Amino acid sequence: MLFRSNAGLRDDIEWNGKTYIWSSGTLPSFESTGVRILIGISANDLLAIANKRLISSLVILMAIWIFVFAGAWALAERAIRRPTARIIETVARFSNGDFTARIGAPYPRGEIGALMVALDHAFETVKRQHQVIEQLNADLERRVTVRTAELEIANKELEAFSYTVSHDLRAPVRHVGGFARLALEHAHALDAVTQRHIEKIANAAERMGAMIDDLLMHSRAGRRELKSERVDLAALMNDVREEAMRDAAGRNIVWKIGTLPAVEGDAGLLRQAFVNLVGNAVKYSAGVAETIIEINAEH
Repeated sequence: MLFRSNAGLRDDIEWNGKTYIWSSGTLPSFESTGVRILIGISANDLLAIANKRLISSLVILMAIWIFVFAGAWALAERAIRRPTARIIETVARFSNGDFTARIGAPYPRGEIGALMVALDHAFETVKRQHQVIEQLNADLERRVTVRTAELEIANKELEAFSYTVSHDLRAPVRHVGGFARLALEHAHALDAVTQRHIEKIANAAERMGAMIDDLLMHSRAGRRELKSERVDLAALMNDVREEAMRDAAGRNIVWKIGTLPAVEGDAGLLRQAFVNLVGNAVKYSAGVAETIIEINAEH
């Protein structure tokens, strides 16, 4: 269609019941004539072409996106997830006591590969240290077993020796003490120096007898089982004090006994311990004008 230049052109024109998008221009070499040419295209056809191109672009974009996603997933699978799964599995095995567990080659490049190498070196170091500790423990257990057996043998021999010596010494010492006392009963015909010598012999024999009795008690205690029972230390201490006072008649002894609790233990051994302690306190304070014996308990 040809129109003159001032024909009132529009961007869209209805023609044959369709809307057209028009473009106008002047042909070269015809500018002076004022004639312009109009080229039109149906709006529906233009939209169809645009939609087709848009769909094609979207399909291409979707394909590219799927390709990129698949590549990223494959890269993550190979570079991150699989090495991480190997690390987790190996650490779990090592933590459960499998000291031979290693991640092992191949090691991927990058930081994850360096981490895997470092972990394998650490596992190997821990394994060697564990082997050294196990060897030390085995040697220590063996030495403790040997030393315990040696101590048991030595204790039995010592107990047997103590019992034998103390048992064999009791009779001679009692004879010495008995005859010394008999000599003192008839010592009025002797001079004072001789009487003192005989009295010292009798006292020494008594002390020796007490020591032998203590040694026998100790050897018997080592051969019997301990019995645990409730022991009233206050009542036990009263009995021990009465026995000590009979042996120290006429001496000035001040007793300061605090509140003693009831404890769990072997009554016989506890009694012997108190007898020895109190007896020594009384015995070795004989030259003191006033003896103070203080017994107390701290909770």
